[in-house]
Amino acid sequence: MNNFQMNVENFLLHCDAKHLSRKTIRSYDQTLKLFASYLERELKITDVDKVKLLHIRTYIKYLRERGKYTFTSNTASEQINYPTRRTDYGKTISETTIANYLRNIIEQYCDNTEANLITTYLESPHLSYRD
Repeated sequence: MNNFQMNVENFLLHCDAKHLSRKTIRSYDQTLKLFASYLERELKITDVDKVKLLHIRTYIKYLRERGKYTFTSNTASEQINYPTRRTDYGKTISETTIANYLRNIIEQYCDNTEANLITTYLESPHLSYRD
């Protein structure tokens, strides 16, 4: 088990101890594993402590550019689920879905200051998160 996997598993145990719903825990699990895979495969980041606000912003931009189901947390699952065969493959990911991903990632990787920076950044009328 690598650094990211151990970190995600510990976080999920923490969520379970807080009696969060199974649906919420599954959402965290999926989001955090996708994010960890992105960091490892695309940015070559293998240490949880190296995750920065910039990496989160880059990931959200990446999701918007790539679209639905173009990235998986486990390449072996692609041979089972065949995401490229989906009718919505590559379509735009909704802003609601991205906001949910972002909320899950912030919960795990950001302290309050970083979370406030992300929220301010997203809510600013003069800044586009798409830039």
